[in-house]
Amino acid sequence: MLLLFRNVQNKFPLGNNFEDTSRIGLVKSEGTKEGKQPTKQEVQLKDHLPTHISTVYEQVTGHIVIRAEERLALLLNTSTGTPNRKNVLFIMSDDLRPQLGSYWGRHYPNPFTNLKPYTPHLDRLASNSLLLTRAYVQYPICGPSRASLLTGRRPDTVTTWKLETIFREVQRNFTTLPEYFKDKGYISINLGKIFHQGHGWKNDFQSWNIPEPVEYNHFQELYSSRLLLPHAVSGAITPDQREGNMLTPDESLTQYSVNYLRRLAPYAKSGNVNFFLGVGYHRPHLPWICSKEFYDLYPMESMDLPRKENKYYPKHYPLNEHQPHIELLRHVLNKTTHEPNEILSDYETKYYRRAYFACVSFVDDMVGILLDEVEKLGLSESTIVMFLGDHGWHLGENSLWGKITAFEQSNHTPLMIK
Repeated sequence: MLLLFRNVQNKFPLGNNFEDTSRIGLVKSEGTKEGKQPTKQEVQLKDHLPTHISTVYEQVTGHIVIRAEERLALLLNTSTGTPNRKNVLFIMSDDLRPQLGSYWGRHYPNPFTNLKPYTPHLDRLASNSLLLTRAYVQYPICGPSRASLLTGRRPDTVTTWKLETIFREVQRNFTTLPEYFKDKGYISINLGKIFHQGHGWKNDFQSWNIPEPVEYNHFQELYSSRLLLPHAVSGAITPDQREGNMLTPDESLTQYSVNYLRRLAPYAKSGNVNFFLGVGYHRPHLPWICSKEFYDLYPMESMDLPRKENKYYPKHYPLNEHQPHIELLRHVLNKTTHEPNEILSDYETKYYRRAYFACVSFVDDMVGILLDEVEKLGLSESTIVMFLGDHGWHLGENSLWGKITAFEQSNHTPLMIK
């Protein structure tokens, strides 16, 4: 099926240069205006750039602009790779439960759903991968889960249990997974959400040669204004709602990732460069907004409901452990609390399940573009591809919508390594 982003990609071909990506690496700053000291983030970022590329800083109207094309060119020309070492494409997705085609049946230990999502590209990757069918997170919320995964330590060791906690500020200076590759001579590049972002987090700049581009375009700003109602939690984007080559953040992320792969490929194939490329998708995290074509894969009449065996909390569950999931319900029910066993209507349940799975298929399509590009560039045999989620998500099971529970749906996550 030819989906919208593939049409957008054909209409606006991905370039082989970075002339159109000069904003990549833009770091917002309120502390660089005349007469003010650099912020802690800027100091941290500059301290962890290689000295031979420190001159690529440019101060513009209160921002520090890090020109990624210059930084990458310098790294490509100065790095000394090791032949026969594998490159790494490390792909993450946010709030993704392992309800994928490749996990269907006995590999998806939830007997309470009948819907099999449309995920052909992830299923293709899984068929050629080590598929971990019982992968569970250490802590079912973004920041602690990612900090635990990327440091290889328990949340209690990293002392990270909240979104606001930055592990380097409260614990020892742990070496992270991308930092380890960087220290071994790899070019370590972050695109998208690998470490948690927001709630005080920006990025872990120490882990990367090229940190994450914080802003891809202004599409995020349109989510709650021109395209949809304020604070909308779901919505299908139609072609007439786009302006020119406007892409959603995850579509733009895919574009940047393909450009990076194209720049890296000749050096990697020659053995002069080894790379660790982290690509972190925001979907299917709220808001569940993606192109209409993905919504069309899931007609409302095809959506199922939680079965009666799994609709509410278990009979003897200690309700004082109830987690009020206002992440979704504050928008749907217009309230800041969620009582135990309080459920949405059947229509609302189907509507939001449809929105979630539309975004799952959207992420699948983005991953498919990356996998196709790896193959086109002749990197398939020399590149380890890893795909995983940071935790699961309840879709009405046990009357819950969200994560941060001890239930299966919140802690079980996909993990595949090719």
